[in-house]
Amino acid sequence: MALPEPIRSLSPLRIAIAYLVFGMIWIPVTDAALAALTGSAYAPAPGALLKGWVFVLFSALLIYLLSTAHRRQIQSTQARLNASNQQLQVLQRVFRHTLNVIEGHARELHERTGNGQTKRRSAIIHTQSESLVSICEKLKLIEDVDPSADGDSTDLVSIVEANVARVRHTHPEIEIETSLPESAWIVGDEVIHRAVREVLDNAIEHGEAAANGMTVKIEPSSIGFQVIVADSGPGVPVEEIEPILAGEETALTHASSIGLWLVKWICERHGGSLSFGDAEEGTVTILEFPTDAESRVVGLTQQVSAEATVPRLLED
Repeated sequence: MALPEPIRSLSPLRIAIAYLVFGMIWIPVTDAALAALTGSAYAPAPGALLKGWVFVLFSALLIYLLSTAHRRQIQSTQARLNASNQQLQVLQRVFRHTLNVIEGHARELHERTGNGQTKRRSAIIHTQSESLVSICEKLKLIEDVDPSADGDSTDLVSIVEANVARVRHTHPEIEIETSLPESAWIVGDEVIHRAVREVLDNAIEHGEAAANGMTVKIEPSSIGFQVIVADSGPGVPVEEIEPILAGEETALTHASSIGLWLVKWICERHGGSLSFGDAEEGTVTILEFPTDAESRVVGLTQQVSAEATVPRLLED
């Protein structure tokens, strides 16, 4: 349970003073109350009171020192995070601008060259630059997610229905079986649309959905609701899933795109998770989101490690 803002904003000194005053009053009041309950006369012993007050005084001093050190650590960490975030934003803007220039020249070169090896290579440059521009756009979505915001809620059913309708419109040949409740309100915002969209697109890309179809379900979970997307066929390659489950990429295990990483970050920043179920063939992707606003605190603790993965993704 989150503390009210007036309490959370108290300085270490005020916290220590409040504890000191409370402790000084608590000792004689509780002694008097205990005497009244037992029917004995209350006669405060100066030595006992002094002993208790000295303990409260040293406890207040310890609370002040620990609170001050903790607050300084938080402020230092926040300052480093703000600086790193600012640097990433600048890098992203410069990186995206450079990619747009490369992509434009690659497209023009591809259109002007004839057939042959040069045209094929220009096509590769064009395709890869478009892919990197798409990655930048996806990473920009993470900046719009605020896991500390309270009170935001959305109907997961509406999100899933909208994305299923999009797939049915763009891929009428795909048969999609759905099992959805009337509503499933979760803590989250509109960016969850993108997570569901990425999972459905993955099912289409890797699951041969046109031939085998897919199923989309929403079911209750231990923290709220989960979206389950199952497809048949080859499924998402293991090398795409392993780094997501491990939470890091290495030279030997790394995803070829940022789509599943985006889904993972969106889920975790909302206090949920991304996982993969067992299937004889194909892939079962599970997106879980909480109904309790307090669960979003988990997203705050996970976002630092998640964002630290971005440079490694771009390096590859």
